[in-house]
Amino acid sequence: MMNHRKNSNSHQRFTLIELLVVIAIIAILAAMLLPALSAARESARNANCISKLKQLSLAEFSYASVNKDYIAYPGPGKASDKGLHCNPSFDLSGYKTSNNSSWCKLIDGGFLGEDIDLATATDAEIAALRERLLKCPSATEGDLYSSSRNSYLRIYSPNNILNSANKDSGHTGRSLMGRDNPGSCIYVDINYGYAEYNGWTSAVACHPKTNNVAYLGGYVSSKASRQNSKGGWCPRQNPWQAIYFDDYTTGEEGGFWQ
Repeated sequence: MMNHRKNSNSHQRFTLIELLVVIAIIAILAAMLLPALSAARESARNANCISKLKQLSLAEFSYASVNKDYIAYPGPGKASDKGLHCNPSFDLSGYKTSNNSSWCKLIDGGFLGEDIDLATATDAEIAALRERLLKCPSATEGDLYSSSRNSYLRIYSPNNILNSANKDSGHTGRSLMGRDNPGSCIYVDINYGYAEYNGWTSAVACHPKTNNVAYLGGYVSSKASRQNSKGGWCPRQNPWQAIYFDDYTTGEEGGFWQ
């Protein structure tokens, strides 16, 4: 009877080899699932990013409806003959004390649904506001988002042509709704080409394979990142950012990204 009980107990124990096999199976399953989980997380962040850009584009639409069809000018006063504007810069002191940015115009006017007085808001309140509105969910601190930089490039040109150096491209300015092409890019998240061109320590982008773009017509779409024939990322310079991400072609773009 005792021998039977002893033998029965010995059969219930795992051997070392069996434990190693179980551990190996768990490790293999985890390795298979982790990429899928990471992809799912990035997909969720990407959807949130698109939502933020949609909110910005609709805010521009609302702003234009009460400002003679002009979207918010990214400088002091009204639109002038100044050239192409394309950058993600953010000046915290200027943001609080002067009406010198398109972000400030949109927020102060209530077009982004925020009830806040920028002139009296604390640094912490403004930091929370910026993170809520102007930080891509996939962006890491540093090159992609900081106290002086948003995650999104704001692209604006008050002229009928995009830029004098690219006037033959057929791509027009972007400031006046009803006049300028609704497929004109006005916001895009920071991408590899922009980071390379500005000499950042490493090529970085908010999203690894795509860029989310908001257009003058009030809609948002995604466009794949790409490399040129030399292996560098495009687009790079500011006019090329606009031309590449515009939701239309003219046949006159040339090989600017080659």
